[in-house]
Amino acid sequence: MRLRGRADLEGLSSRGSSMNRYFGLKEASRILLLPERKILYWRKIGLIRSAEYIKGRICVDFKGLVALRRIKELVSQGVGVRSIKRCVERLSTLFPHLREPLAEIQIRVDGKGVILLKDSMRFTPEGQLLMDFDQREPKLIPIASDKVEELFFEALRCEEEGRLQEAKERYRRIIELQADHTDALVNMGNLFFLEGEREQAERLYKKALMIDPGHVEANYNLAYLLEGKGRLEDAALFYRRALEEDPSFADACFNMASVLQRLGEKRAAKEFWLRYLELEPDGEGSDLIRRYLDHEEE
Repeated sequence: MRLRGRADLEGLSSRGSSMNRYFGLKEASRILLLPERKILYWRKIGLIRSAEYIKGRICVDFKGLVALRRIKELVSQGVGVRSIKRCVERLSTLFPHLREPLAEIQIRVDGKGVILLKDSMRFTPEGQLLMDFDQREPKLIPIASDKVEELFFEALRCEEEGRLQEAKERYRRIIELQADHTDALVNMGNLFFLEGEREQAERLYKKALMIDPGHVEANYNLAYLLEGKGRLEDAALFYRRALEEDPSFADACFNMASVLQRLGEKRAAKEFWLRYLELEPDGEGSDLIRRYLDHEEE
């Protein structure tokens, strides 16, 4: 996940940061080991409901990520996409309050195959309601492909619920098991950042970039940290790298423009102000940016 930060037009201060609760398409693809085109297709046919455009980019929240993970597992178990779609539609009809059906139900298997459970009701993946309940406990489908993946999703859930120290311990365990897990390194760095341990955060971001120089969130978060330390030229370098990997990253455009403005590079800053306005015509500060650019043209 990435830290979010904005600098004002004069670049006099940063507005603080918070954990981002959304996952961009590239990030979700990397976490789930799913092609972006497959995620887009599943979104298009309605298998996930929480995907939306945020700052010009398709993003999912944590429940959306869990739903994608469960779709992947069901498909690997031989369940057809059309069957999953019918099940989502059935659940949405019976439980209209569910925001992301596949993230809010249990998935089990018995002798008849895959069974989806919600409260005291059971369904087939085709959406058929099963009334012949018995008391035996069916075997739980092994959702996680390995221990590291399971720990990572546990860590994300801890963050979602505000249990940050528990999340940190899980990220620490992941790194012990798999030292090159870049997402765990970045997320651990974010937690140190929020605790004010900036040197520790910087070390972890740089370690992630040594493994994957194109990691969008590591580049952006390191840039944001360096900007806060007044190292503007270094910050511009890493904002630029983040944008090379993800040109639709509106916050990076905003911050890049602000840094260039503070460095006195007004012409270069204008390019990124304009890119930000294309991505976020109604975004935070957009009207102020337009007035500023109009004034510069006069």
